[in-house]
Amino acid sequence: MAEIYKENGNSGERPYQWGYMYNGWDECAKALTFLEKAKEIELNYKGLRVELAYSYNCLGRFDNAIFELQTALDGNPADAYVNKKLIYAQIKSGQLAKAAENYRKGNQTL
Repeated sequence: MAEIYKENGNSGERPYQWGYMYNGWDECAKALTFLEKAKEIELNYKGLRVELAYSYNCLGRFDNAIFELQTALDGNPADAYVNKKLIYAQIKSGQLAKAAENYRKGNQTL
């Protein structure tokens, strides 16, 4: 029975799920603690970088969000949701020219 509770102990799934849930409740600082733990365990966990960026955007840490989103786009440049979040972070951080460039680039890949 104890095996069930130990399952996924070495993956980023559990802290990712907690972080995702806290982001959904607009508890971004709390979410970030779980998501950063997930990142330590499993850097390339599916959706982790976008969820981290959501927390960073929520907390006004736009440079961190931009880094995570650009890294996420390296693997899938046509992801419309990630492009949208990247453009948002760039606009909020005052990088209007980059936001416009990514908007045009994103429309070409879609």
